[in-house]
Amino acid sequence: MINQEEAVKLAGQHCGPDFEFYQIAHGMVGARNVYQADAHSWAPDDVWCILCCNHSRAKGSMASSRAIVIHKETGNVLYDGSADDEG
Repeated sequence: MINQEEAVKLAGQHCGPDFEFYQIAHGMVGARNVYQADAHSWAPDDVWCILCCNHSRAKGSMASSRAIVIHKETGNVLYDGSADDEG
């Protein structure tokens, strides 16, 4: 079982040196539409959702955070994309 600290470390390794951690949540708290994007391959209770900085956006622009979804049993990254939390 992957704990919170291990999930954040895995997300950092996945993102590389620009990783800027915001928060971690059990399930899909804080990433409203991520689960709907890939609803058939995993259950919200089986994952950690890490929100981090999306460095691909232009400086000073308003944009969504980046969501990294990691399976609690395998440590696999199941989703890497927009958290749909802009605004």
